[in-house]
Amino acid sequence: MTFRSYLVFMAIITLVDWGAWLYIVETVNPNETTIVGIGIFFLTLFLGMVGVVSLLESVVRVWLLKREVIIREVAIAFRHGVLLSLVAIGSVILVKQQLFQWWTLLLLIIVASLIEYVSLLVQVRRR
Repeated sequence: MTFRSYLVFMAIITLVDWGAWLYIVETVNPNETTIVGIGIFFLTLFLGMVGVVSLLESVVRVWLLKREVIIREVAIAFRHGVLLSLVAIGSVILVKQQLFQWWTLLLLIIVASLIEYVSLLVQVRRR
């Protein structure tokens, strides 16, 4: 798969995710839905956010920074997309549960940073 075809495929999937999220926002009443409806809402929001962040960071890393090993850069961008989306969704869930404080956001960021650090250590050992 070429980088261009990856971008097209990821963009299509991301648009489908955002379309599903908009459909859920328009049709599901959060006060009357079950945990499944709330879970699908957060899942589609998470997938859409991962897609957007991964696409943007992939383009920046490969085209603007002129990185050579494209597959490594795409993997890093995807990992960052997942981590940033988890922090964002975790924050939204904490707000929904009325548990969001500045220190809980800080804790989420620290956990994501530790995961990134461990990922970098594993990546360095593989080389």
